[in-house]
Order: sequence, then structure tokens, then C-alpha cells
Amino acid sequence: MDVGREGARRGGRSRRELIRAAAALGALAPVAACAAPAAAAPRTLSAGGPEGVDVREFGTVDTADESFDAYPVFRTAVDQMPEGATLWVPPVPPGQAYRLSAELDVDRHVNIAGSWGRDKNDDNLDEVYGSVLRPIDGDAQQAMTSLVRVRRSWVQLEGIALRGHGASEGSIGLRFSGDGPGRHSHGATARRVVGVEFGAGACFGDWSDHATLDSCALNGNTDGVVFERDNHFDHFVTNSFLDGNARSSVFLPDGVGTDNFAVVRSHLGFSEYGILQEGPGVEERGFSGLVLLASPIEFVSRQHVALGTSGNIRVEGGYWTWDGTPDFPAFSIRNVTHGPIWLAPRLDPGFANPNSPALVEVEGYTNHPVHVLTPLNDFARTVHAGPTGRPVVQGSWARGEVLGSLVAALGEAGLIEDRTTP
Repeated sequence: MDVGREGARRGGRSRRELIRAAAALGALAPVAACAAPAAAAPRTLSAGGPEGVDVREFGTVDTADESFDAYPVFRTAVDQMPEGATLWVPPVPPGQAYRLSAELDVDRHVNIAGSWGRDKNDDNLDEVYGSVLRPIDGDAQQAMTSLVRVRRSWVQLEGIALRGHGASEGSIGLRFSGDGPGRHSHGATARRVVGVEFGAGACFGDWSDHATLDSCALNGNTDGVVFERDNHFDHFVTNSFLDGNARSSVFLPDGVGTDNFAVVRSHLGFSEYGILQEGPGVEERGFSGLVLLASPIEFVSRQHVALGTSGNIRVEGGYWTWDGTPDFPAFSIRNVTHGPIWLAPRLDPGFANPNSPALVEVEGYTNHPVHVLTPLNDFARTVHAGPTGRPVVQGSWARGEVLGSLVAALGEAGLIEDRTTP
């Protein structure tokens, strides 16, 4: 049997037909070879790859040269990108970075994406590589308010690592900050963003609202997250690591308040404070609505939560542990003004703090109750310490001393301001 003929017959074509088809292809081949190649279609910026438009299309970048300033290339990219497009920042080898001499102000609707990696290494917590942006040097970092500012609404950053030159150099890694009352940084999102070795890893800045940090890592800074005075409402941190900072995981400076701040499934601690409010807060507000849900505060060396004036606070789930036995309460607050406090974390019995004077200490006037809903588990000696919030009046009614005592007590409670003249 002719195997070739039989195979051709089974395939539905005779050998003669296959030969004719091959000849036809051969006749066409010289024509195709002589034809002029088709002109390449002009590439437009809006036709970037699946990751976005490569930042290197806007200029040469040398990430191996520590003195090379990549800021002009990034500035050109943000200025020329189509609205709503994504700027792709390719990963670079370990030890290299895109170094910027000035703050990168994302003042258009341009998204930025990259990719990074990091090893869990307790001896080198700051090791990070990939799509890394850095100030070009420590002096540049000190001169910056932030390395990256997001000024527009709905901008997204994903997979970008922001690395400074040390927490003592100050500055902020990522800052959400709008232009003013007419234009907020609204609905902006940072996902899988690293902020390390800055004064603050990230900041909910002036004229920002409904901004979110999701799956971020803010470590090795002075503070993980900070707020600025004119921030607005509804800031969220989810699935993130705010641990291993020198002072706090979350910091509210003196004279600053915020409404509705939620931390969900995130890790705080390995710092002096988990959450720290410095001073009484703007308009005696501080944290007006603070929620920690399934977010442990682990191994703090001073206090888990220390507030000036705040209210409407709820801590559900998670756990609290100490690093040593400092002589401070786990939770302290001066004034409770904007609603009750509900504390329901698990107080880890394996890390007791018998030297703590109290789990909760209220330092001054309170207008709402504090509820502790979980057992102490030897975590502290008492549940609550401090005044009840009712001004104490002393003196004789007959001689009118009680009136002066009442005025003084109301003043100490912050209920009145004494503007009398001698």
C-alpha cells in the first residue's frame, strides 16, 4: 500500500491536489518577498500596553546612577498622559530606584502603576525592590512636603514603592491633598503602596475625603499615617500594615480633627503608640468617629491609644499586647465629647501588664460613657481610672465660696471660658 497516497485520500485530498497547492504557494512566494513592507502604524500614548504607558517613553531614565534625576521625565509623563490613562513604572533591579529631586504632583487624572517585592527580614525591615521611587538625596527629602502628592479625584496608585532616606529626614511618602473647597482629592486610592523611611508613610492631607489605603505597607517611618488640619471626611485603611514605626501607627497632630476614620483588618503596633492624638484637636473634635475592626495593636512600648479630645469610638475584635510593662494605661483620653467609647479587643493574657494603672484612663471632663466589653485577662489592674466627668464644687454656701469653686471647676472641665475682669 502507498502510505502517502492512503493518508492523502483519508484527509480528503489526493497527492496531485497537494502538489498543485504547494506549487501555487511557491508561485506566490517571490511576489510576497519582493513586496514593500507595510508601514508601522504610528504609536499614540493612548495605545499603551496592558500595564499602561511606559514612563521611559517620555525620556531616558538611568536607575543605576544614584545622581540621575528622573523627576523631569515623570513630570513630562504626568503632563502629557491622556486623562484617565495609566503610567507604568517598570520594576528595576534591587538597589536601584527612580530618584526624584522634587515632589511629583499628580495634578491630572493620571493613574500610576508598578510592581514591587519585599522579603520579611527583621534585620532589614526596609528591604524593598521593584518599582521604587526615592528622593534623590536626604536634602531633597527635607525640602519636600511629600514625595508623591495626589491632587485630583479618583486617581489610583498601585504597586508603587516609596522609599525615603530615613525617618529623621522628615517629609511624607504619599499625600492626598486637594486644591481647596472647590476641588478635593476625592475618592483617590492607593493599593499595594509602600511608604518607608519618611516622617510619615502616608497622609490624608488638606481637602481630601473618601480616600483609601488598601493593602499598603507603611513601616520604618516616624508615623505610619498622619492627618492635616483641613482634611475632610471618610478616610479608610484596609488590609494594611501600619507597624514598625518609631512613634505611632496613626498620628493626629495638635489642632487637627477628622470625621469618620476606619481601620479594617490592618496591623498596628511595634511602636510607642498605636494611635496618638497630640493636643485637644480642632474645635475640641479630634477623632469624631473612629473605628478599628479586626485590627490588632501589638507590642506597643507606651500606649495602645492615647487621645486628647475625641468621641464616637469603637474597637471591635483584634487584640492588644504590650512590649514590656510600662506604667501607662492601655487607653487614655482627656475629654470624651462626640459620642460613647466601646472597647472590645481581646486583651492578650500571654502578655500581661500588671504595672499598668488602668486599662482606660479618662483624664478630664467626659460627656459620654466608656464601655469595656471584654475581660481584663490580667492585662491591667483596673478597668477605669480618672474623674467621672462631673465638676467637683467645694466651699461654704453661706460665704459664697461655692460660686467661685463652681466657676473654677467648670473652667477646668472646659465647659466655660473665664473672661472676667478684676
